[in-house]
Amino acid sequence: MQKFSTTDAAFAGFRMVREHPRTVAVWGTVLMVLSAVTTIILIAVGGAELQTFFDFDPSSAPDAEKMAEQMLKVLPILMLSGAFNLATSAILLTGVYRMVLRPMDPAPYYLRLGADEFRQFCAQLLYTLAVIGVYIGSAMLVGAVVTILQKILGDNPLLGLIALLGLVGIFGVTIYAAVRLSFAGVATFVGGRITLRGSLPITKGRFWPLLVTYLLAFVLFVVVYMAILLLGTAVAMIIGGFAGAGEVLKSDISSLQAFLTPVGVVRLVLVGALSVLAALVMFAPAPAIYRELKGEG
Repeated sequence: MQKFSTTDAAFAGFRMVREHPRTVAVWGTVLMVLSAVTTIILIAVGGAELQTFFDFDPSSAPDAEKMAEQMLKVLPILMLSGAFNLATSAILLTGVYRMVLRPMDPAPYYLRLGADEFRQFCAQLLYTLAVIGVYIGSAMLVGAVVTILQKILGDNPLLGLIALLGLVGIFGVTIYAAVRLSFAGVATFVGGRITLRGSLPITKGRFWPLLVTYLLAFVLFVVVYMAILLLGTAVAMIIGGFAGAGEVLKSDISSLQAFLTPVGVVRLVLVGALSVLAALVMFAPAPAIYRELKGEG
């Protein structure tokens, strides 16, 4: 079986930053603007309700009925935000695929709105639903088994160990499904049709190398994320003191006046930088591995 370098794949996103700095800068600017527009729309639609919902403190044991009522109020807004974020992710993900697999593509900065982006949106939605479905299905199965064993064994201490093993199994199966289907976007982009099963032949027999690659890429992202966050927090502290540093970590979206502050602008810049970094570091390994295995691009 043809192999690939896990370290080379994990560093693919950083190589893209070095090789295409102008494109990365444009992507970061676009994401910053989109984040600002999205947030402003959400604030205008229901910012006060969202802020109330986010301010719920579970440790204070809030009224469950009141919390459920607030959840129903903000659910349409959260669904709208999720759909917009997924669409943005699909556009950027397709751009990453173009950059890696079609470096001569004439699209300005590898960005376009077209059939590829629509297919990628559908593929990512199906991927998310599939992984969530695996998690829920395995959790229901483990819950049913534990319930049956509880009736048989009673308060046997062994039941706790079985439940713990079941929990490990749930996460293990979910991670396995996420890795095996992780090339759905690449298969969709290359094949020109929406597919989840197209990922299975590519990832067959490569679960552990892929998992190591994704974990390494995630660790690298966290390190750079913390460095950028510390820099942004320092700038916010200079502008607004300790209160400004806190606003970078948790912005006030109850109103436009509360959100559009000097520190809020710093936060938007951070969002753009971190979003494009996350996209490159986490999205680039899959097409880079595909190119190495298949010789595409």
